[in-house]
Amino acid sequence: MNHLEPLETLKYFNEKADTLNKYKRFMESLHEIKLGFTQSPEKSGRYQITVEGPDYESLAACVLTIRFFMQDNEDVSFRKMKALYDNLATSQENKKKFNQIRNELNKYLDSDSPLVISAQNTNPERILASNINEIFTQPLNDAFASGNKLTNRKILDLFVYGHFSHGKNKREEFNRLFLSNSAAIDSVALFIFTGILIEYMRCVFAVAEINQDVISEMEG
Repeated sequence: MNHLEPLETLKYFNEKADTLNKYKRFMESLHEIKLGFTQSPEKSGRYQITVEGPDYESLAACVLTIRFFMQDNEDVSFRKMKALYDNLATSQENKKKFNQIRNELNKYLDSDSPLVISAQNTNPERILASNINEIFTQPLNDAFASGNKLTNRKILDLFVYGHFSHGKNKREEFNRLFLSNSAAIDSVALFIFTGILIEYMRCVFAVAEINQDVISEMEG
């Protein structure tokens, strides 16, 4: 595989960032995400959860571009960009800014999401690990107390490689955790995944701004 020169890499990263920014329908819908709860009268302590937000096609298109920044076989992955900035002929301030954004992203991805998978059930309950848990009745509280949290990185990984890219092993795990009996994606998981994409995109756009400053320096 032919690798890009530093200047070409910076420009290619920004081209991909511009592609993300062109998903207008998706970008607009990010500000309108709603998570709704409706109590199911026939099942004590159960809630029907719905999500209003980005359409599926926009999500899929966004993920196809996001993968360029995730996969280390791409020159513009965050890990490859770290190596580039370490050796780049630019100011320490620019290097510091890049590393700060990358570190913030990694810290966010490695932190627990507000999603808990209960180990008590063959088909796990998906519930929110937050104050909203207080509105649930005792059965769900018990599940919350004994459940396993998923990191933001794990959720991102499963959606990107287990759903949108259909890797066999990841797909099986995604289906087990996030699909209902009707083969619909779990609403809470989809809501959280969309929020993770928002944060990832914010970091991509922030790096693109630094890249542009470096490009201007290099082209003098």
